[in-house]
Amino acid sequence: MAVLKKAIYLFLISVVAVTISSWAFGGGPGGGLPTDGQKGPKGLFGILDEDQRETVKAMLEENREEMEGLREEMDSLRAELHELIKSEAGATTLDAKIEEIGALHTEMMKNQVNLRVEIRKLLTEEQKAQLDEMEAEMGTGGRMGGPDKGLKHGKGGRGPGAGWPPPEDLSE
Repeated sequence: MAVLKKAIYLFLISVVAVTISSWAFGGGPGGGLPTDGQKGPKGLFGILDEDQRETVKAMLEENREEMEGLREEMDSLRAELHELIKSEAGATTLDAKIEEIGALHTEMMKNQVNLRVEIRKLLTEEQKAQLDEMEAEMGTGGRMGGPDKGLKHGKGGRGPGAGWPPPEDLSE
């Protein structure tokens, strides 16, 4: 019985980790740099000159391909963890798989941060200031908005129930 409780506990932890990583690395609303169509007509591409646009597009494409491979690997590791849980594997085996998932998550996060740093190196001081202003408007949580922006899950964010009306709107 104790093994089952631990397996359920570990499964719940992995679900939380999966959710957090999908928010962090999703290509949709909630993660990444502002690009065309975000924050009005500007976005990142709106502040770049033509040469910078081409360079950044190539960087983003290369990163997209690399991240796609890492996401596939993450999906595989999550499936393996799920199978281990179903097979009632021991805590040591489960912990090792969770560590593997954590290491890949760290690699993905480093990849994204390094991309942002490399893009910033291409920018003039004025462009950096514009980008910083756009990011400040979006809040610390990326496009989802930070805690100071008043955007909660279900209203503009990608968290649980994203896009669902708040409970008070359902009573009408």
